[in-house]
Amino acid sequence: NLVNNMPEGADLPDEALDEVQVGMFRLLEDGRPNVRAAAVRCLLRLPQPNDDGDFDECEVVSNLLNVLSRDKSKEVRKAVITVLPVTKYTMPFLVARTRDESDDVRKTTFVILAEKTTIDDVEQSLVATMLCKGLSDRVPSVVEAAEALVTSWFDSSGGEPLTLLKAMNATEHVE
Repeated sequence: NLVNNMPEGADLPDEALDEVQVGMFRLLEDGRPNVRAAAVRCLLRLPQPNDDGDFDECEVVSNLLNVLSRDKSKEVRKAVITVLPVTKYTMPFLVARTRDESDDVRKTTFVILAEKTTIDDVEQSLVATMLCKGLSDRVPSVVEAAEALVTSWFDSSGGEPLTLLKAMNATEHVE
């Protein structure tokens, strides 16, 4: 929490940040889910983007994506979803969590996508499948979160239904 509670723009020596990072990576392997989730939250401010602004070469993001894909604990997966930078590189991993076995993880993913994305941030090929699954989910809270995502995207498209439908490539995905 020390790093996350620091003021924006505050600097710590690289050596100190490296030690924090190594320590948190070790804790990602802990046997207790609450410890792994806390380690994930501690990594919130450590990802460093490449020169192109993406995180495809970032060690922190790579570790977080590894945890996201293999951790059995829904609390840990939810923690990763909330701290993961939303970029072109991480988007397919986030979209995959809209089909997670845990309804809490599915809901959290839709909520995060509604907060941090516009429809232009998601590949058209992923939009239709993701929304179809979300809007027809068996759990009402997941459906509500998917509806909130559509509403958010509608608002970010200027409230123009045709703009949203074009961005969704609706003629290609009639389902």
